[in-house]
Amino acid sequence: MSQQPPSEKVQSIIRVFNQGQLQEALFASTQLLREFPHSATLHNLAAASNVGLMQFDVAIESYEYALKIDPEYAEAYFNMAIAQDNKGDVKAAIDSYKRAIDVRPNYTDAYMNMGVALQDMGDLEAAVDSYKQAAIFIRRINAYSVH
Repeated sequence: MSQQPPSEKVQSIIRVFNQGQLQEALFASTQLLREFPHSATLHNLAAASNVGLMQFDVAIESYEYALKIDPEYAEAYFNMAIAQDNKGDVKAAIDSYKRAIDVRPNYTDAYMNMGVALQDMGDLEAAVDSYKQAAIFIRRINAYSVH
């Protein structure tokens, strides 16, 4: 039995989520998790829906479960950081952003969000460093883009 659900079912949940139908996305991902309990993607989708519904503790638990399944899932670290930050646990959010960057060193959004979190903590020097790192990767992306 595959650990991953069919991509068309996952895409359907993503569409519902992107339309702002968070309760429906949560229900669909939870239902599909019964059949595919070891799908890090589904745990990530359920968690993202819970973040949108302001259920931060439940979301963080789902992200942690996704990361037990796939410790190299940079997006789950990133998303968990957002949940932690929204919950008010900025230090944990910074740690999660760092984990996302450890997995994907060129994760521009993680550097940017970590810069904001560091700024919120009053660590302006570290925030500037984080923003600078993001700028380096943005410049590299722009240098290789076709105009």
